[in-house]
Amino acid sequence: MAGRKPTRTVFVGNIGPDVTEHMLTEIFAPIGSLKSVRVVLEKDTGVSKGYAFCAYFDLANAESAYRNLNGRELNGRPMRLGYAEDYAFRHEDGSGPGAGRGRPPAPVHIAAPRPQGPPMHMQPQQPVTPS
Repeated sequence: MAGRKPTRTVFVGNIGPDVTEHMLTEIFAPIGSLKSVRVVLEKDTGVSKGYAFCAYFDLANAESAYRNLNGRELNGRPMRLGYAEDYAFRHEDGSGPGAGRGRPPAPVHIAAPRPQGPPMHMQPQQPVTPS
């Protein structure tokens, strides 16, 4: 993930099963305002899978976290940081890029609809009459 383009969401790998979201918040929040922190857990056991995601509101804060915290030890293990898709920025109802597929969402690129009809300079003009 180190080769990824920077995003607002930082992947935090190589964390122990005892690492909590609260612990990560204490480490990552001093860098900037966090939108969310999520430790990924095994469905059946509820035990940490050994990685988490910290989403910042600001890209510059995520970049700072990557530069300053990558390799920092947490409970005897060096954290391995990278950039992830901005999963925390989906819609309130849970819909949005990547929702429902068990992975962080992919970016969405929405193009504006193509204009219909003749170009504006070729459309008939109505005379302007003073009121």
